[in-house]
Amino acid sequence: MKEYVRLVSEITGNDPDSTLARMKMVKKTFGISYKEYYNNGMYNMSEGMLEKEALRLRKRKEKRREAFDAIIKNSSMTKDRIIAEIKRINEKEIKHINVLFYERFQMYSMSEEELETTLELLNKRDELCKEIKDDFKSIDAGRMTYSDIDQKIAELKAIIKTLMKPDFIDKLRNMYAKGRDCTNDIVLDDVFVDMDATRLLLEFSFKEYLAFHFEDKTFEEKREYMNNKERMEVLRQYNDEAGCDMLDDKAKCYKVLKKQFGRKQILISNKNDAFRFKCFCFGRKAFVKKALARSMGKGIELVNLDGKTDIRKIMMSFLDESGPFVAEELIRQHDTMKAFNETSVNTVRLETFFDGKEVRIMDSFMKTGQNGSFVDNGGAGGIFAAVDPDSGILLGDGIDEFGKIYITHPQSGTRYKGHKLEDWDKALALVKSVGSKFAGVSIIGWDLAYTDKGKWIIVEGNAKPQIIGNQATQTKGLKKEFLKKTKYSEK
Repeated sequence: MKEYVRLVSEITGNDPDSTLARMKMVKKTFGISYKEYYNNGMYNMSEGMLEKEALRLRKRKEKRREAFDAIIKNSSMTKDRIIAEIKRINEKEIKHINVLFYERFQMYSMSEEELETTLELLNKRDELCKEIKDDFKSIDAGRMTYSDIDQKIAELKAIIKTLMKPDFIDKLRNMYAKGRDCTNDIVLDDVFVDMDATRLLLEFSFKEYLAFHFEDKTFEEKREYMNNKERMEVLRQYNDEAGCDMLDDKAKCYKVLKKQFGRKQILISNKNDAFRFKCFCFGRKAFVKKALARSMGKGIELVNLDGKTDIRKIMMSFLDESGPFVAEELIRQHDTMKAFNETSVNTVRLETFFDGKEVRIMDSFMKTGQNGSFVDNGGAGGIFAAVDPDSGILLGDGIDEFGKIYITHPQSGTRYKGHKLEDWDKALALVKSVGSKFAGVSIIGWDLAYTDKGKWIIVEGNAKPQIIGNQATQTKGLKKEFLKKTKYSEK
């Protein structure tokens, strides 16, 4: 540990104590070791990049650990033997695999002949994917049509179907069942194959597949949608990391937009802030605690207070748990927003694009939480509905991240389609007034709340807004439209 702290300190020029403190916080928050911090160059990353890389590493580690656990459970192998066997397989030089492949395709239960057949099929699968991706480019250039590649896609799907194992099918079935009927096994077999083919060819996640109802779409129609990777390529060109960090940092953003936030917020950095925190909590029954730079509803917590609450104790527990945080006054939402779900602050996402001269509206959709949830994001069961940017009227039914459709809110019964948001012109004016305030950030996803005072306020700004909600609620692909609005194709 000390060696990695010393190395990072020497590289960055920062003193060992502050270096250790940062490395400690990353380890506690994301489970990243000092060695991983050093080896992955995380000392050179902005806060936004660090969080993204840390989450990626943590997810990869979790998947590897789950794979090892599954193999050990389903076989008599030890972890050392699994590693040795994967090394032996890779020495065959047919197809390079890792523990995720070894577990997913259940290679530990195969004979040598079955193993080599599977490796050859995986190679053929990858070759076909490359060919079809090249064919997509030829189609775009007008040299081919989609019917010209039907046979290749059918061949790819046949290989995928052969390779699919029961555990993987069950995983897809469990996801699919969260938003669809799962009674027709024959149809579902084809859907699950299509899910994996779409992932391999177009890089859409399984959740994106479900949210966009891709089982009803051809590959030509699917390619009209923008995946997260493509979205990030555009965002990297228009939003620099320094500007993103400024916007994503809750405390820094508040300093710039204090008036537009419409509520009190304080930053708690260390134990010396105890008096400020006590003053903030005095007379309050609750407040919102937020980690400084987390997104998608993560790091947000409703904290209830009473006369017996040990203020200093909860402050120290928050600092120990996630480091510096902000404490915010509760948002009291208007009855028209509360009508959907009263346990969450239901918000509107308004996305803006600043072209250097003018702030323009890109897209809009509403987010409503479900009963008992404090946040309204998709990962917490939130329901989205498209909003007409011109009128503020909800254009269609609600939809969740698994593609389940809601004509009305499942608990309150409030209907989505046709609902008109109050004072919409003021919401538009608000985001246009702030869309150019962050240097180096052109595309921003603003989350707004409508308060009991009849005023739109900013909940937060997102420098790397996702595009799932936009496309899912509008039930169409927005790739061409998005690129046209940002003029990305001209660059």
